[in-house]
Amino acid sequence: MDLGLNNKIAIVTAASQGLGKASAISLANEGVKLIICSRDKNKINKAEKDIKELTGAEITSFQTDLNSPKDIAVSYTHLTLPTNREV
Repeated sequence: MDLGLNNKIAIVTAASQGLGKASAISLANEGVKLIICSRDKNKINKAEKDIKELTGAEITSFQTDLNSPKDIAVSYTHLTLPTNREV
């Protein structure tokens, strides 16, 4: 199915497993450039590798805890640098 998302950018949180990872895979299959994050660094690194191998998508991943104000501030940098856009 072509949803017209090719070359768009999507941020997927909680993307290391379950619905978050499934959503990231679906978006990647549509040609979306992904920024994925999760609280667990090892799991999000593995998810990035898995999704790249499965879809060939362009992906940036990072570890963050969105319950932490400090992590949210750091996350802003991860979200704006790869896109060269304001969030």
